[in-house]
Amino acid sequence: MFKKFLLFLLGLILIILVAAFVLLFTSFGNNILKPHLQAQIDKYSPIPLVLDFFSLRFGGFDIVLKSSDDINITSHGTFSLLSQNIYLELNILLKNPLLKTSPTATPKELLIENVIRGKITNFEIHTVSNSLKGEFRIDTNIVNFKPLKVIANIKDLELESILALLGEKPYATGEIDVVANIIGDNNLKFNGQALAKVNNGKISKDLVKKDFGVNVPDNSFIINLLANFDDTKIAHKFELLSSVGNINSTGNTIIKTLRTDSTYDINISDLSPLTPIVGMPLRGEFRTNGKVIGDSKWINLDGKSDIADSATSYSISLQNYTKPKDATLKIKNLKIEKILYMLVKPIYANGLFNANANLGNISSGINGDYDHTMNGTINGKVVKSEFDMDMPNMKYNHQANINFTNGIGKLNLDLITDAANLNIKDALLNVDSLGISAPYKIDVKDLKKLVFVTSKELKGSLIAYGDVVWTPISLRGNMKSDLFGGTLDAELNNNLISATIKDMNTLSILDMLQYPKIFDSTINGVLKYDRQTQIGNIDLISTKGSFVDNKLMSILEKTLKFDGTKEVYSNIKIDGVINKSLVTANLNMQSNNTSITSNNVTLNLDNDDINANLALKVQQYELTGIVSGKVANPSVKIDTSKLGKDILNNVMKNPKVQQEVQKIEDKAKDMINKGLNNLFKR
Repeated sequence: MFKKFLLFLLGLILIILVAAFVLLFTSFGNNILKPHLQAQIDKYSPIPLVLDFFSLRFGGFDIVLKSSDDINITSHGTFSLLSQNIYLELNILLKNPLLKTSPTATPKELLIENVIRGKITNFEIHTVSNSLKGEFRIDTNIVNFKPLKVIANIKDLELESILALLGEKPYATGEIDVVANIIGDNNLKFNGQALAKVNNGKISKDLVKKDFGVNVPDNSFIINLLANFDDTKIAHKFELLSSVGNINSTGNTIIKTLRTDSTYDINISDLSPLTPIVGMPLRGEFRTNGKVIGDSKWINLDGKSDIADSATSYSISLQNYTKPKDATLKIKNLKIEKILYMLVKPIYANGLFNANANLGNISSGINGDYDHTMNGTINGKVVKSEFDMDMPNMKYNHQANINFTNGIGKLNLDLITDAANLNIKDALLNVDSLGISAPYKIDVKDLKKLVFVTSKELKGSLIAYGDVVWTPISLRGNMKSDLFGGTLDAELNNNLISATIKDMNTLSILDMLQYPKIFDSTINGVLKYDRQTQIGNIDLISTKGSFVDNKLMSILEKTLKFDGTKEVYSNIKIDGVINKSLVTANLNMQSNNTSITSNNVTLNLDNDDINANLALKVQQYELTGIVSGKVANPSVKIDTSKLGKDILNNVMKNPKVQQEVQKIEDKAKDMINKGLNNLFKR
């Protein structure tokens, strides 16, 4: 029985060994392992890599990894399971990503060659590269998977070449030198020194001007980074010394825990050379200083600054160096015109900005409070030159506060200006989705002051209220207003506007538009408009209305002795199409004694020009007319050539006139007959 069990156990072990051999050292097994290896690469690689080729044999292997077209990693080598000796070559080929858009970019590629030899628990890595100008060599000794010795010698490496291989244009030039000689032990105690330098550094004035539109002064810079390894800690000293300012940092870091205690000081007289680093145009001066405390799990920055002549203090903590956790901020009397200047923006406003923030759990359901105030003056001349809006200098006063609870902020906001006031109360801001839902109220005391928005001077006041819901992919809202004796209800769905007009008085509307008050009525209607295409349509109706004194009524009075102002129009309809600034409409008005119709009436909203061909019927008379020119004082012409014939025809159709005509005709006949008789008697 024991013999059978022993044979079974040996057979099972043999099967497992064969299966393991097949799985590990055959193409069939490699194909099974490949997806699992790819999953581990996806999990741990800082950049996307594809396992293009994988072959593991008894005593050797070959691997090819690729990342798009820019990175190609190949490795092949030998190993011994018994002696644990390893030898492998690992080559990393970095292609210049700028070649995709600029075929003449240099260098074309960078090849980093690594040779790894020794035992699994004690091996050396020799790294060299001959692809770039200068010298590049690093030797590393790894014992029990811990680096115990690093010797580096890099000399005269071109900074612009490194930038190019990182996909950046050569905004800066210079030579990089690195010298390091560091020796350690298994207890992570290190001694030695590392020194990195950038010599003869310059920022390209022409390239920054071309790409960012910023003028960079003549400049030069050097960078020094000295790291002294003393047993369990590193003491560092960093300095960037330039013709436009300096950046300095000193401090100590515990190697095992990465516990750091450092200070920094930044004093820049002109930010423009830093434009390519930040990725946006900058200029002006900037100063800040503070300290950095933290370890491998968190880090905290505490500092102060006089940015834009302010008194600013800040404290920011990060988890794992990347995730914001807590932040406090206090900004006092920041000059808005100076921050606009620093950001290379038009100085369309000046004033003071103050803010306070006390926020926690920023990366996972933010909590805390934020508030700010702004007051100053909007510069009308700059707004005109930059946005072509005829805006006067306008004072403003703005304040806002937000209370965050688990990623949802409750926002209250007030904006008071010479032209209008805006109030938002208890709006909801979703930090994760960046969506906002805001009830609002707008109070315009004098519409004339909003001519820079309306493009036409309007008269009167306006109070409107509603809700706005905004997300990064949609905008919806509504507005209600008691206006001109009636109501306005409007809705916005992304680019589409629909508005319903109810019981509005035409005299009030014409007065607001500063058009002649020619017609008194109560109208209802619907407006639809697409903000993107600037095309829409309008339909207006009224069941009761009358003309007031105007040029057309005066002409009818003089011509026909007809008082058109006494007519009540019970059926009025206007339908039109809006195409940008041009409105084309049809008009149909009916009363007991008159009708007025016109097709394709045009109204240019930019210059207030109107052009309308009228067809009028007054009692039994038909007339045509033309209304043209400025709406405020149009030219009205009536064609009376047909009117004379119509009047004569109507006179001749009168029975009394016909009787008199008949008498005249009979008398004429008698006189003619008597004359003829007397003539022939002679």
